[in-house]
Amino acid sequence: MGMVKRVKILTLVHVLAATWQQIILAEFVDMDALWTDIKATIWSEKFWFPKNLSWESLENKDDGIYHPQLGDLSLALPMALFLSIFRICLERYLFSPIGRTLGLKEEKHIRIIHHEALEKAFRLHKTPCNGLVQGLAKQTDLSIRQVERWFRGRRKLEKPSVLKKFVESGWRCTFYSAIFVYGMVMLLDKVWLWKPVNCWIGYPHHHVSNDIFWFYIIEIGYYISSLVLHFTDVRRKDFWELFIHHIITLLLLTFSWIQNMIRVGTLVLVIHDTVDPLVESAKMAKYCGKLVMCDVLFVVFASTWFITRLVIFPWRIVYSTLFLAHPIVGFCPGWYIYNGLLLTLQFLHIKWFLIICRVAVYAIRTGKTEDLRSETEENVSDDDNHVPVTQKSG
Repeated sequence: MGMVKRVKILTLVHVLAATWQQIILAEFVDMDALWTDIKATIWSEKFWFPKNLSWESLENKDDGIYHPQLGDLSLALPMALFLSIFRICLERYLFSPIGRTLGLKEEKHIRIIHHEALEKAFRLHKTPCNGLVQGLAKQTDLSIRQVERWFRGRRKLEKPSVLKKFVESGWRCTFYSAIFVYGMVMLLDKVWLWKPVNCWIGYPHHHVSNDIFWFYIIEIGYYISSLVLHFTDVRRKDFWELFIHHIITLLLLTFSWIQNMIRVGTLVLVIHDTVDPLVESAKMAKYCGKLVMCDVLFVVFASTWFITRLVIFPWRIVYSTLFLAHPIVGFCPGWYIYNGLLLTLQFLHIKWFLIICRVAVYAIRTGKTEDLRSETEENVSDDDNHVPVTQKSG
C-alpha cells in the first residue's frame, strides 16, 4: 500500500508540474503578444500622425532636409555626463572659492551631542509631537526643553549651508545665461520666432540645422543631469513640483524630437530659460548680503516671469498648439498628450507665481526678500545648559 501511495503521489506531482509548465508557457506567449500590442500602440501612426503622414515621412532623404531621428537622442546621455562633471568642477573650483572670498561659510556652528534614542526617534519623526517629546525626556533623563532643543539643532544640521546654496545657484545661473544667449542668437533669423504659426506650416519637412540640433541635445542632457542630481541638490518645499517639471520637460523634448516638432520646442525652451538666470542671480545676491541688488533683481525677475510664462507662453505657444496646429497639420490623438503636458506646465507656472506674490507681499511688509521655497531655519537656544545637548563649535 505504501508503494502504491508513493506512485500516486509522484504521478500527481508530475501532472501538476506539467500543468504549471503549460500555464507558464501560455503566460509567456500572452506576455509576448501583450508587449507586441503595447509597442504597436506606442508607435501607432494613427495615434501620433494626422492622415497622409507616417513614420516614413520623417525618414531622411537626399533633399537637403534633416529630420531628427530617435537614435540621435543617445547623444544626450554623454552630454548629461559631461554637464554633470562640468558642474562639479565649476562649483568646486570657481564658485566655492568665490563664495568663501565673499565670507560665506560652509560648516555649521552647531554640534549635537549624540543620543542613540534621540537619533532613532529623529529618523522616524523629525518634528516630534508633545507626547513623544515627553516620552524621550523620561527615557534619556533630559528635560523636555533639552529634548526640544536637541531636535531643533538636529534639524538645523540637515539644512544646507549658505555656501552650498550659493554654488548651486552659481552653476544654474551660468548654464541658463549661456543657453539663453545661445538660443536667442540661434532663433533671431528663424521665421517662427515672431510668428508661431510657422511652427506648423510645411510640417513635417522642417530642416534641423546644426545649431538647433545641438541646442536640443544640450537641453535634454541638462534636464537628464538635473533629474539625476535633483535628489542631492538643496531640498526645497517645491521639491516634487520641480521634479515633475523636469519629467514633463524631458517628455516634451523627447516627443517633439521624435516627431520633428522642434520649432515649437525651441520657443518653449527659450521662454523658460529667460527668467532662470534672473532668479538665480537674485538668490546669489541675497546669499552674499547684497539686499538692494537682490530686491532689484527680484522685481525684474517677477516682471519677466509674468510676461514670459503667464502671457507669452499661454497666449502664443499654448494657443498655437491648441488652435492653430490642427487646421494646418491635421488632428491626431497625440495632440492630447502634447497639450496636456503644456497645460500642466502652465499650472506649475501659476502655482509658482503665487509663491512669487507671497515673497513680494512679505518683502513689502517686512523689508526683507525671502525665498519661500526654502524651509524656515530654526534658531537653537543656548539656555538650560545643565546637560550639553548642543555645543558651540568655534
